[in-house]
Amino acid sequence: MPKHVVIADVAARAGVSAQTVSRVLTGRGAVSEPTRAKVNAAIRELNYHPNLAARALAAGATPAIGVLMMGELSFGRAQSYTQFVQMQSDRSVFVLSLAVSPSDDRAMASAMGYFSAANVQAIVLMGQNWEAMCRVYPLASQPVIAVINKELPGDVSRVELEQHKSTTLLLRHLYDRGARRIVHISPRVVDVDARLRRDAYQEFCTRYGLEQRIVDVGNWSAEEGYRAGEALVAGEAATTGKFAAERRAAGSADPLEGGSRGDLGFDAIFAANDFLALGVSRALRDAAQLTPGRDYALAGYDDLTLDAYMSPSLTTVRQNYRLLAATISRQIESRLKGEDPRVAVLPNDVVIRESSSLFSAR
Repeated sequence: MPKHVVIADVAARAGVSAQTVSRVLTGRGAVSEPTRAKVNAAIRELNYHPNLAARALAAGATPAIGVLMMGELSFGRAQSYTQFVQMQSDRSVFVLSLAVSPSDDRAMASAMGYFSAANVQAIVLMGQNWEAMCRVYPLASQPVIAVINKELPGDVSRVELEQHKSTTLLLRHLYDRGARRIVHISPRVVDVDARLRRDAYQEFCTRYGLEQRIVDVGNWSAEEGYRAGEALVAGEAATTGKFAAERRAAGSADPLEGGSRGDLGFDAIFAANDFLALGVSRALRDAAQLTPGRDYALAGYDDLTLDAYMSPSLTTVRQNYRLLAATISRQIESRLKGEDPRVAVLPNDVVIRESSSLFSAR
């Protein structure tokens, strides 16, 4: 099957930027005649055909917003995206969405060129890879609203769901229940949210004189949480500090033999998201008949719909994704009015439920 030619291919052949190719295609913006000739020659050589929908948008028939999704969207961000699209539809604004891998610079450049050719009014960037976000947003010729929970270099509009304060409040709740050996299950990923929640955990442990006990997992899934739970039961979890060594030094074939809470090596678990929390709790129940809220305190992050209906119900942090979608819309309106870029930091709420409220280590 012949390779699909995109704007980035034309730009590479002509030795210019994707934005320059877009200006030639749309007839907007200053382009020197020699450069225009090189671009048109590359278009002919590669037999490039601009997308008809993009050309219709470029004609100005329909107001449009571009959304570039960089990597898979989490549960919450997928909700925000759906709500954002609905809000724009209510305003008769078309949303042109593209998805790329944050590791594919060529695809990201091509997407930005596509948005330019489509003459979208603004571009929303959604992703958790900070390095990729820093590489892609300067390519835009339209106002950009970045949806990421970390400051970006330069002057760019951004919407953030705070992570540090809510994580700290959640950990303080576990501490107030008497927990002093808090395990954190954290995915080994480049996602900003994972790093921020881990940082907040480490800072909390330092402030309160607690040993850091981090169990690294491969991703955000319940399956990885289950594996972490199995490792905790076996005393083989790869953690920072002395945790695994202490468990092995107990000298028991079954580190949980005897069934007392004092044998666990932990009295609380903070999982970086609710899927990990669900997985680890199921593993501890299957392998050792341990129940959150009775044998240990458990907390996650995100507030999945099912959290309130579990038994016991799950303590977590609720992120306001509808507010996120509405704030993105307001940021777009602000930029289209010519106002300066701004940063909006949105609060999250700690939701206390049975998985921690029923537990007491005192």
